[in-house]
Amino acid sequence: MADNGDIVIPELHSGRPPKLTDAEVHTCYAECLSWYAAGRPRPYESVAALMTTNPLVRDITSAAHVSGETLTRRFKLIDPHFQYGMLRNRPYLDAQHMQDRVQSCHKKLQTFQAHKPWVVYVDEKLGPVWIKFFTGTTGMPWNREGCAYRTTTNEEATGMTADEYEDCIWDLNLTLDTISEDWHMQHRPRWLLSHDNNTAHSRAELVSLGIWRRGMVLQMPALNPDMHKVVEHVHAYLTQAMTAWRFARWNNNPSDEECIAKPTELFYAYPVASVQADIVSLPATYQAIINSGGLYAPPGLR
Repeated sequence: MADNGDIVIPELHSGRPPKLTDAEVHTCYAECLSWYAAGRPRPYESVAALMTTNPLVRDITSAAHVSGETLTRRFKLIDPHFQYGMLRNRPYLDAQHMQDRVQSCHKKLQTFQAHKPWVVYVDEKLGPVWIKFFTGTTGMPWNREGCAYRTTTNEEATGMTADEYEDCIWDLNLTLDTISEDWHMQHRPRWLLSHDNNTAHSRAELVSLGIWRRGMVLQMPALNPDMHKVVEHVHAYLTQAMTAWRFARWNNNPSDEECIAKPTELFYAYPVASVQADIVSLPATYQAIINSGGLYAPPGLR
């Protein structure tokens, strides 16, 4: 109890230096988060499993002679909501997810060469300063089109609605029409739309409203970041670049117009070669998923 009568929470330890340094704790925490990188099908079930099966964590904890309780307490300083079995930065794949992923990969492998030039990979993402990224990347080796969706810095960021998604695909359709005209094509190509099973995508009435042709939508199964890496990598780049851009202007808030324009500028600066490399490697990714029974592809193929 303090001198003023308040009850004081005791320190986590006495004056003794901690057995684990902060760097060691963060290393162990990162290993726990990256359970999928170790080839595991699911997160570590307990602290004991992490300490006994992960070589790096085992070496660190055994050298410091720490218990599982100590490591858990240090983890909770990083993440107060830390729980084994729930902590993950990759969605958990159950048996149905893996079966759906394998079936989808078989279909995509069979049609990849025929579809490759005409697939438009699309998705949206919330980013820094309430940016709603919406991108479309085509498989054509000499072209890549997309846009950054509207945003506001004065309201809480929300996900894209089905109506907004319909508007975006309509605009994308107009862009593809312009491409066909610029290339002097006699007939408009039968573009295929590849998107995931996001609620906005599944509820959007693209076919009934005449926005997209029936049978020309390639639906992804649930939990598909590795299968849809073409656009996921673009979004990762945009998020990192926008974060750096915003941080550099920490004391000078950019206008809404600047926040809308910057992702478009960054999008067109993204190397076309990187998009093409992702597209070319898709068959290897599909095959790796099939070979593993539906698990996430290894790091080099996601």
